[in-house]
Amino acid sequence: VHFFRSYEISEFHFLEQTKDGFVGDYLPSSIENLYNKLHQNIRGNPDKKMNLTLLINSLNYPLNQNEKTFVVFPSTAYYTPISYIPQVIGIWIGKITSSSPLIILYLARIANLLAWLILAYLAIKITPIGKWVFFLLGLLPMIVFQSSSVSADPITNGLSFLIIAIFLYYTTQNREPIKWKKII
Repeated sequence: VHFFRSYEISEFHFLEQTKDGFVGDYLPSSIENLYNKLHQNIRGNPDKKMNLTLLINSLNYPLNQNEKTFVVFPSTAYYTPISYIPQVIGIWIGKITSSSPLIILYLARIANLLAWLILAYLAIKITPIGKWVFFLLGLLPMIVFQSSSVSADPITNGLSFLIIAIFLYYTTQNREPIKWKKII
């Protein structure tokens, strides 16, 4: 559903739409079809695994941007577009290359991971104390997993790391008053 929201924002639709009481937006039907195709056997079954052959064959599944259908994603429709900027960049790259929805999904995930790495690097670089704490927190399995997803969480986490690092810098290193320009 985060991919649905990311794709929606990539088409400059920032506000959710409602159809028959459901919240979502009009997206290429190939995206929802691919989602249903890949998740039909594993949804709700934690013991089931992804079929590698099906996944490889899905790399050639066409995007078909002209054929749209209303896709329901109420849990992410209200998320701020700012959290999806890296994913949207990955989606744009995928659209330019006329990739399949699956390749576009992976490009969005890679872009999200790169954004997280940049934010974590900046936090480690800026903080005057606890650099290893930031480093180790950034390597926690759940953080690494989330950072390589299409979720909005990596940007939220990365910005949180960065703001904590900035606060630590200004409370321990900077002895002069902070001016409005730096606060902004």
